[in-house]
Amino acid sequence: MDLVFFEDAVKHCCVILRILMQPRGNAMLIGVSGCGKQSLTKLASAMFEYQSFQVKLTKNFRPKDFRDCLKGRMLNAGCKNVLTTFIMTDTQIMYE
Repeated sequence: MDLVFFEDAVKHCCVILRILMQPRGNAMLIGVSGCGKQSLTKLASAMFEYQSFQVKLTKNFRPKDFRDCLKGRMLNAGCKNVLTTFIMTDTQIMYE
């Protein structure tokens, strides 16, 4: 991944890292498209050696498929203690 680091990006990455260090840490990153929210989150996850997970939408994707996908990842995180970061964008919300 090609990234250009500037002072604000480093600060935001540090904030994401601090959130991920906390037990049950979660965040909602809000900003315009293309400003690097996903990239910084993936970088912070990689720094802590967390698995980064993002739902892959298909044409026939249903709410049941979403639940099944999340169920598998949650079982890994809870039972097998696999540290996981779940990333979801606004374009991946099909049913509100």
